Amino acid sequence: MAGGYYHDADGGEKLKADPHFTGVVGSEDRKCRDLGCALFLVACLIGMGIVTIVAGKEADLDLLNSDARSDVTKEFHHIEDNKYVIMVGCFATMVLATIWLELVRLFTKPVVYFSIAVGIAAVIGTGAFVLSQGGTYATFVAICIFVIAGILVLITIYLRKKINFSCAVISAGAKGLSANRSIYTLVIPTILVMTLLYLLWWFVTMIYLYAVKGDKIDCSSYNKESTCKSYGCSWDAATNCTGQGYDVQEASRYAMIYLVFMLFWGMMFLQGLARTTISGAIAEWYFTRDKKSIPCGNSFKYLGWCLTYHLGSIALGSLLIAIFKFVNWVLAKAQKEADNCVVKIIVGCVQCICGCIERIIAFVTKFAYVYIAMHGGSFTKAAKDVKNLFSRSRFGSIFMSDLIASFIVHTGMLMAVGIVAIATLKYMDSTSATIVLIVFCYIVFWVVGVSIEVAADSVVVCYMEDAERNSASRDYIGDQVYFSIDESINSHSKGVKGHVETYGTS
Repeated sequence: MAGGYYHDADGGEKLKADPHFTGVVGSEDRKCRDLGCALFLVACLIGMGIVTIVAGKEADLDLLNSDARSDVTKEFHHIEDNKYVIMVGCFATMVLATIWLELVRLFTKPVVYFSIAVGIAAVIGTGAFVLSQGGTYATFVAICIFVIAGILVLITIYLRKKINFSCAVISAGAKGLSANRSIYTLVIPTILVMTLLYLLWWFVTMIYLYAVKGDKIDCSSYNKESTCKSYGCSWDAATNCTGQGYDVQEASRYAMIYLVFMLFWGMMFLQGLARTTISGAIAEWYFTRDKKSIPCGNSFKYLGWCLTYHLGSIALGSLLIAIFKFVNWVLAKAQKEADNCVVKIIVGCVQCICGCIERIIAFVTKFAYVYIAMHGGSFTKAAKDVKNLFSRSRFGSIFMSDLIASFIVHTGMLMAVGIVAIATLKYMDSTSATIVLIVFCYIVFWVVGVSIEVAADSVVVCYMEDAERNSASRDYIGDQVYFSIDESINSHSKGVKGHVETYGTS
């Protein structure tokens, strides 16, 4: 098949040299995969739209201004009063994220080690804070934290060779992003707008459901302030729970649970959309010998392919992650409401297991997105083939480069969001508005900053596939990038030749 589609990957067989392989297949070799999941996603979005329409018709918005919803209404007004501060904060976060990415591109290794140093310093600072609290227990905890900081320093020294490989991969990914400026001018703004509009839709729908009147309830039967206010009753220390309250309709409760699931799925889908689009652009850049021949706006082509050919594949991958996130959310609610200590421990253990499964699925999924962008296969085939590629390579630096790229993004995110939050704190007049600011700034930085993590993951997959296909001839397709990574490792170790020669031997 044109484009060197990867039949040889079936069964974990070694990829073979293909003179027609260009790294990324064209639209003529792509088909709509996982169509059932695409239709299911569309149906769920239509269902969410129906919930919005029905809830909007039945909602009594005056209820939000009554005593029954006074606390919530005040928080909404606080958020509305601070909307311009939130907008400015989001813009400032976007600027800081862009500056951070440019620093990563220009000074990759110093930024990587700076991020690691910041993380270790944060651990030491936490230990110092705990120690300052005084007491035998606090001293013991602080000593444990300091020991952890020491272990992190030793791990950093021991893994410096793999960290240097990660620096080379991240640097190559940053160069790929720099060569595809349309990622920042077209793709990321489009996905950012889609994310904010989806969150706005979800938020409005939740308000409508909250404003739907249920059955009247007897407020005097509640003797706890939190329970009293949750049903819209008035709480007074002298008279306890009084007033007229309304229960939430049973249908509204189920609709809210459905919305929580759709929040997880929608956000994971948009994340997958961003990852697959950027991966395609980076893969084409890697496997293009003449980097200057890449057309302007090329990445927008991959966004179109993702919304047509690969909609179902991205929906399936994001659905798997969303299911476990939703299960974890349900378990967290159950653990919080459980009165029995044994039940809490059991639920906590199950939650831990589900969390581990979720992270494993998320790890495989984001590399599967790279293969989907490159080869246009279904989600399950892409996940199986990229897993086989990793198994044959026996290349431990894969996990290190992914970890460090993610760590860089989160370090930059914490610093940027922290700077914006501190700078705008004196202009905010409520905790809820500050929380909304932090959440939106986090989303903005993630949408902009995650590109470096995706680019690094894409370079790793391209690097391994290029090495496996062309290790015999040494005529690597992405020769410029390949040998730059190869040189970075050879300067600190015996080189990647040993790694390349192990491909296909297991």
